[in-house]
Amino acid sequence: MKLKNRISAIILLSTCCLFVFSCNKPKYHVYGKDPFPQINLPVFTDAFQVHHVINRPEGAKSVQYKVKIKWPAQELINFYNSEFDKMGLSKYSKDNYGGGGWEHFIDGTQKGSLEDNRYSETWVDKNHSIRILLFFDYRGTKSVSEVTEVSIVCQINKFYDFTRLNEFDNKLRKLNKKKEFYTMIGKYSKGNNGLDIEQALKENPDNAELREYIELLKQFK
Repeated sequence: MKLKNRISAIILLSTCCLFVFSCNKPKYHVYGKDPFPQINLPVFTDAFQVHHVINRPEGAKSVQYKVKIKWPAQELINFYNSEFDKMGLSKYSKDNYGGGGWEHFIDGTQKGSLEDNRYSETWVDKNHSIRILLFFDYRGTKSVSEVTEVSIVCQINKFYDFTRLNEFDNKLRKLNKKKEFYTMIGKYSKGNNGLDIEQALKENPDNAELREYIELLKQFK
């Protein structure tokens, strides 16, 4: 999995919970003060299973929902292009994360290893004080004639830059430690709570790469 998909999992992991309910009324999950009370994240028409998550992870808020739409979900893409343009935001891809467009990969976390088609985009304000991440997950057969259920996550955070994480990833690759390192990191996943940093450090006290990685992740809190 590419670095930006791996990092998206880290950032969104503590936000993208599995909410199961039967009613279509929006749900609000509040874990603290709204860090961006002046900003309402757009929700596409005919959305269902709508969840607004406030202050999880700390300092962020998101809206998560599903829609039924035909591939390649151009109506959805056009909707967000229009809404964010009205908000005075512009697309951002200087750090090679959430640069726009669809990516295709096999999701090994799902039974049967389904093909996952993920659309990502990043939007920022002119002062680079906020950053909005937008993801669509379109699993299964791509059909231009049949509607398919698509999962959407739109999350706003303070602005941050992935350049240093990209440099860290490149360093691991040059040292031939990339696979070993991320396999080790995967052992400390805490599901919706991200990484068990305390346990990772306890079991790997002399791992310099781990300590550097943890320091880099602090910028996203």
